[in-house]
Amino acid sequence: MKIIAANIEDFCDADAEKAEENLPLETRQRVRRFRFKNDYKRSLLGEIMIRCLSVRCMGDEYKKIHIVRNQYGKPCIANCKDAFVNVSHSGNWAVCAFDCEELGIDIEQNILPGKNTDSLAKEILSGEEYRYFLSLNDSEKNLALTKYWTMKESFTKYDGQGLQINIKDIQIPYQYNRGEIIYHNKKCAGVYSLIYDGNYYFSCCKRNIGNVRIEKIEMGDLLGCMEE
Repeated sequence: MKIIAANIEDFCDADAEKAEENLPLETRQRVRRFRFKNDYKRSLLGEIMIRCLSVRCMGDEYKKIHIVRNQYGKPCIANCKDAFVNVSHSGNWAVCAFDCEELGIDIEQNILPGKNTDSLAKEILSGEEYRYFLSLNDSEKNLALTKYWTMKESFTKYDGQGLQINIKDIQIPYQYNRGEIIYHNKKCAGVYSLIYDGNYYFSCCKRNIGNVRIEKIEMGDLLGCMEE
């Protein structure tokens, strides 16, 4: 599995405009729907990363990589049965993963202190998970809830249905950073979670989860792949 991360602060307006020109019309139209500049940049960066990471891992030309999406919006590489991609973005970071088996990833900026974490936790956690959450002190709750969300979200993206799944039905290894996802009383996949850049939680979900390492990619290298 290969995972890369790029920082939108390194993605200037001129580079964004040039990069967008190299994307298919349908993709350009989708990223332009975002009203705010940073949302647009995160979405655009994710689209570039999907294609460039696929190029790096498959050895194909950039223009030959064709990305399609299922009915829930999950990206996949057309006409390729043994290559899988996933993307996520939050705050300053966009991350993308490539592997030879199905996977899902999620990154989220840590929930700020002062937010009503108890009510949010009640909406997304199962009974056992919520009881454990309430036993934490206030400083622990913000970090824990961000981790729990990314674990559950990574499974919804692994499954391919996104938030069509009732997130409370996903049971996570809430006391640990690595473990198994249980959905409808069945062990479905493994999940691994880690802190990234000090203020973000990243989770990856796939059937056989191993060690997870994220490579920060420089913007010049990322944009350069579009010209290969």
